[in-house]
Amino acid sequence: MASTTRTLKLGVFISYASEQYDLAEKLYYALINSGHEVFFDSSSLQPSDDYNNLIVSQIRASDLFVFLISPESIEKGSYALTELEYAKQIWKSPKRHVIPVMAVDTGLDQIPNYLSSVTILYPRGNAVAEVVTAINDRTSGWKPEDTHHNQAKIVSKNTSKLEIITLKQELVQLENQWYEERKQYMSISNSGREVKPTIGRGLFFLFFTLIIATIFSFVAASKLKDPMFDSPLVTAVPLIGVIFGLIGFFYSLHKTRAYKKAYKRFSISKSKLEKKIAVLESN
Repeated sequence: MASTTRTLKLGVFISYASEQYDLAEKLYYALINSGHEVFFDSSSLQPSDDYNNLIVSQIRASDLFVFLISPESIEKGSYALTELEYAKQIWKSPKRHVIPVMAVDTGLDQIPNYLSSVTILYPRGNAVAEVVTAINDRTSGWKPEDTHHNQAKIVSKNTSKLEIITLKQELVQLENQWYEERKQYMSISNSGREVKPTIGRGLFFLFFTLIIATIFSFVAASKLKDPMFDSPLVTAVPLIGVIFGLIGFFYSLHKTRAYKKAYKRFSISKSKLEKKIAVLESN
């Protein structure tokens, strides 16, 4: 249950005197309903070595130790004080681990120094609701001793993290969109690889058709007396080849320009997102 990174789920140990059983039980169910893992000993077992070992292991596995302060829980010989001693052995400092709750009015001079060294929660209304709220605040990194300024900084930091995640998701979505869009501009090579359009490929196609048309013209000219080549259609073939080559060149030119414009739009949008992410991550 205990972890270095706090999540929305915390391990909570409730320490109380039997006189506060009803409050402890209500707190147990409220915390369970909030998604936390809670150790709440409702048994009537007498303390023993096995029992003590169980308590120690449960406290060690918990993130928070909630101590319900009352005259009975801090009375000499109470098992709640024994649990508090175990907590002191596990956490030398109660800060961030221990939440003392004034369940019943008790003199401050009677409260153990370990508890009074951190802010004691004094419920003003519904004790259960206020304790649950205080614990839920811990999942956001808030602490009762934080000032409003520090709490605002924590909220701002968490907001920045959420914004970074959102921007990274937008970046992935943008790259996926570009991956699909670029397919309409690509040509497939003989080896099956995608090849982006270039003016050079268009010129190569134009020169290739011109060479073929020229060769055909020479062949046709040398064979004009041959009935097979004595046809207006044959004479027109070189011209058709040239026209076909020009069409291919201008198509390639158009495709290349469209690709460059689309890639430029993608690059600008990607650069803006990456700069925003870099700025947020540097803060």
